[in-house]
Amino acid sequence: MAEIDVFCYPPDDLAFEHRARTLARVRPQATTEEVEALLRDECPDARLALRDPHPGNTPIEDRVTWYAYRDGRALP
Repeated sequence: MAEIDVFCYPPDDLAFEHRARTLARVRPQATTEEVEALLRDECPDARLALRDPHPGNTPIEDRVTWYAYRDGRALP
C-alpha cells in the first residue's frame, strides 16, 4: 500500500490539515472523489487533487501526493 503525503491549503488551518491527514491514513484505498466528499462534510468548498505524475516529476515508489484545498484553491 502506498504512503500518502498530504499538502493542505491554507497551510495555517490545523483542523483542516488534521482532517485531511487522518482521512489519508484511515482511507488510503479511497478515491480522491470519496475523500473529497468526506472533507466537504465540514468544508463545503473543499477540493482534493492527486498529484499528476508527469515526466517532470520523478515518481517515488509507493508514495502518493494529495493536495487538499479547503476553499477549493490554493490562494484566497
